[in-house]
Amino acid sequence: MVSDLVYRIRALVRRGHMESELSEELQFHFERQVEAFLEQGCSPGEARRRARLLFGGLEQVKEECRDARGISFLETLRQHLRYAARLLTKAPGFAATAVLMMAAGVGSSTLASWLLGQAAFRALPVKAPEELVSFRSPGPHPGFCSGAQDSTCFSYPLYRDIRDRNDVFNGLLARSNLSAELTFRRRTERVSLELVSMNYFEVLGVEPAAGRLFGQSDDGGRVAVLSHEYWTRRFGGDAAAVGQSIVLNNLRVTIVGVSARGLYSLAPGRSPDAMVPIEIQEMLLPVHPMLSARDYSWMNIVGRLKPGITRQRAQAELAPVFQRLIAEEARTMPVSWPGRDQLLSRQLELIPAGRGIEPEAGWMLVSLSAIAVCVLLAACANLAGLCLARAAARQKEIAIRTALGAGRGRMARQLLVEFLLPAAAGGLLGLSAAVGVAGAVTRMAFDEERARSLSSAPDAGVLLLAFAVSATTAILFGAAPALLPALGRSLGVLNTGNIAPLGLGQASFRKALVTAQVALSAGLMFGAFSFARALVKQNMWRHGPGKENAITFLLDAAAKGYYPAQAGRLFQRLEQKLSAMPGVRGAGFSIGDMSRFELEGRRLESPEDRSLWLQVSAGFLGATGSVVVEGRGLGLASEWPPRAVMVNETFRRRLLGGRSPVGRHVRWYGSDKWAEVVGVVRDQEAAGFLAPSVYYPYSGATTVAYYVRTGRPPELLFSAVKELVEREAPGVTPFELQTIDTQYAEATRSQRFMTAVLCVFGLLTMALAVVGIYGVTAYVVTRRRPEIGVRMALGATAGSVVSMVMKEVSGMIVWGAIAGVLLTLLVCRLLFPAGVGPNWGDEYPELAAGTLVVAAAAALAGLVAALGAARIGPARALRAE
Repeated sequence: MVSDLVYRIRALVRRGHMESELSEELQFHFERQVEAFLEQGCSPGEARRRARLLFGGLEQVKEECRDARGISFLETLRQHLRYAARLLTKAPGFAATAVLMMAAGVGSSTLASWLLGQAAFRALPVKAPEELVSFRSPGPHPGFCSGAQDSTCFSYPLYRDIRDRNDVFNGLLARSNLSAELTFRRRTERVSLELVSMNYFEVLGVEPAAGRLFGQSDDGGRVAVLSHEYWTRRFGGDAAAVGQSIVLNNLRVTIVGVSARGLYSLAPGRSPDAMVPIEIQEMLLPVHPMLSARDYSWMNIVGRLKPGITRQRAQAELAPVFQRLIAEEARTMPVSWPGRDQLLSRQLELIPAGRGIEPEAGWMLVSLSAIAVCVLLAACANLAGLCLARAAARQKEIAIRTALGAGRGRMARQLLVEFLLPAAAGGLLGLSAAVGVAGAVTRMAFDEERARSLSSAPDAGVLLLAFAVSATTAILFGAAPALLPALGRSLGVLNTGNIAPLGLGQASFRKALVTAQVALSAGLMFGAFSFARALVKQNMWRHGPGKENAITFLLDAAAKGYYPAQAGRLFQRLEQKLSAMPGVRGAGFSIGDMSRFELEGRRLESPEDRSLWLQVSAGFLGATGSVVVEGRGLGLASEWPPRAVMVNETFRRRLLGGRSPVGRHVRWYGSDKWAEVVGVVRDQEAAGFLAPSVYYPYSGATTVAYYVRTGRPPELLFSAVKELVEREAPGVTPFELQTIDTQYAEATRSQRFMTAVLCVFGLLTMALAVVGIYGVTAYVVTRRRPEIGVRMALGATAGSVVSMVMKEVSGMIVWGAIAGVLLTLLVCRLLFPAGVGPNWGDEYPELAAGTLVVAAAAALAGLVAALGAARIGPARALRAE
């Protein structure tokens, strides 16, 4: 078998040499046969004559030998490829269009599948990832997890108790996120930490890239392991970094090693700069001790199952232990806490964690994948339509070749090769482009931390998968243009004087392709208009009252040991001094998080029922240009729970149907005191979305975000702000110091990226639809030229001819527009969450605009072809027939 394969490859690559060997071999056998006849007494001439009769024609024997070894198929394929290449060189416009179309489709689908695969399907680079499970327990609980679902949050005492009371795990680890200030050689920067249990690396079964990894033997816990990426970025990959001391907040720790390349967080999308033992959390943040708090859930738990223990069995064995621990936690809650009963009913679930803790693709990646599929289908459909038109125009040639003995199968293979050659060239170009731009795409689409967690280029598996999908799609679309002309009736074709009639199957197939392209491009253009409209609205907010020439920055006083009372005095003092700086028109600070809440008369129990609770300083609303549209503003009282709050317009619209909330009461979920709503604030769309928001006076947060508005270029404030903070609070460093424009750009990164993608691909698919409409119409006009000539000879006007042609064009456009609208409505429901991306419920103008733009462009293409039909001269048309 292997020798046959080698022989066939040699026959294809070294054709001349193999032909020479075959001729020599046949000549040798011929001479041996002549010698045999000579030995029987024949004369030399008679011996040769008998040998020729016995052997038959030399060329026929060679052909039989090629068939026996499978060489004839390769030879035919080589001929098909050469002929298809010659046809492409004679039509460079068609070749360039076909290759670029397929390159766009294959390249986009490759990038989308690569990003989607990394986000949702990439296994962790650890030992036996299939043995890992993570803990999940849906239901109310105090606290939250940064970077993970709240249902995966647990307290440290619960982790410690389960770790010591189970017989189903080889190891149980805990992890959480923390931002901290890292100081090394007098340079301080904000870094992302992963707080992990001492047995973290042991349970995962990973090795260090340099130094060692901490474990149970590090009793003191004042150690750190740098991530490979941060080690390369900050220390230049210098092995001497191991053993150095760094300061995290106010705690000095020793770097003991560097994690392996590619090992990121167990929480999807996270890329920590360093990993430190979770047991030193109270040393890093003495202001917020959480290691002994049973009434605060803030960390994730992941375990490695013992051999032979299934996930279901482990869950069943842990259920009674978990219930006892939950009851213990409930006893620490106030009796008035509204979620007490639901907390007691929480159940433990073990879910696979081989790809991380609840990995999810996210709306943007799913949408990108859907868009890429649409572009690939549109490119294949357009290429199939163009190839079908070229094949239909060559039906007379195909009929003549068939009449001279060419088999229909061979003709079908020839046409399929003619389709697949530009498709393959475009696919290779698309794969190459995908590899080249992958790094730039990740930086454009994601924030810096998530971009670091993605590889810089698609791997071989992704490329092979993308190539296989593209090849399958191309073959499916290429079968019709290959088979329809080749299987037509050759006698009817030879009897025509002009171009062969377009069969019903071919006409229907081409029109279906064009209709599908119109539908896809209409949907993509709607998405582009919708995202562009959202960006325009956000841009208007950015340039509204109080938003010009502003800067923002964050201060984390807890990192330097400030307790809430001390931090409050510091923040208010800084607000006053910032407001007094030359050129400053207003300054204030705030901090908020999404929290569950209760509205008087309406208890919200769904996890999605959350509002943004914002602590604001006395000057914040004025600094940001916030307008009170109903009721009054807040007082200066600083207390928790607050007695008076304000809400935004979105809160009033979504939860009260537009009715006035003034006088109603709300409370934070977990509080036993109600707060009265005293006013309504105009919506502030700062982060790319609008959420129901509750404003209340600052009440002791130790991390806040400042907002400073100035009448001068905002960059001039940077150095002055740093000097002021250093003077008032030595050691506290402002971080994320940026202009409001930079903050806006970062907050709307995904929307801007999706807008650009939809605009580019929408215009591309619209161009493909236009080409398809023009190609179909032009071919129909050419096919009906004799009919048009007769009509015009009998008195038909140019307008009636244009009207006749446009009727066929209108049918494709109308059906494509209807399909595009229905497809868009369905896709918006499936792909985009509420408040993100296109929302067809209130965006009918964008839907209509996208459909009309595509329909107008397609109608213009059809009109150009129809006007060409109106210029056909009757005498010339009839003479050609």
